[in-house]
Amino acid sequence: MKQIGVRAAIWLAGLAFVTNARISPSSHSGIDSQLDQLSAQGMHSLANLEYRQAIRAFAAGAEAAKSAGNPGREQRFLNALASSHLVLHEYRKALDVYEEAREVARRSGNAEAEAVVGLNLVSLYSLLGDVDAAAQELHEAQRALPAKSQFWAHYYASESQLALRMRNGEVVQRAAERGMDVADEQGNVEVRASLAEDLGLLWMERRQFD
Repeated sequence: MKQIGVRAAIWLAGLAFVTNARISPSSHSGIDSQLDQLSAQGMHSLANLEYRQAIRAFAAGAEAAKSAGNPGREQRFLNALASSHLVLHEYRKALDVYEEAREVARRSGNAEAEAVVGLNLVSLYSLLGDVDAAAQELHEAQRALPAKSQFWAHYYASESQLALRMRNGEVVQRAAERGMDVADEQGNVEVRASLAEDLGLLWMERRQFD
């Protein structure tokens, strides 16, 4: 993949962490412990770039959560599973699983979770070169994200990366600067670094944007 594609894929893996991390079960039943263990296994494998192992753990977690009637955790496992397929360039599998995750979130009435899937799809469609589909997903995510959502920094990162793909320097600068402010407010170091890199790429290529 080109540089922007590699960066987007790595960022997606990070978003999978966010959407599948810090799960606090309401009880300590056997299924909760099983889901916690599968989540930890998947995230550990993802951190070590062991994507096939992450896929197995996240797939098992999604199935277990579905069987337990826990759509919230099922959706998070599916989102992480799709992101793991994406970094392996398995785009069709990633798309199918993202859509499954979105449907679970939709049935549960979780607009924020739907929006997070949409942000992941922005990166997927950008990698495939379908900027129109990516822009549509970004627009829908913007409408769905609650005002106090922790994912606004990720939204601006998606907007900035799509603008880089479209060679729209004005939007890159606006989104990156706004996103860095939000990331600072939320203490999100990883997203802030990604946005700062977007600005760096913009300054290096500015003559091409003008």
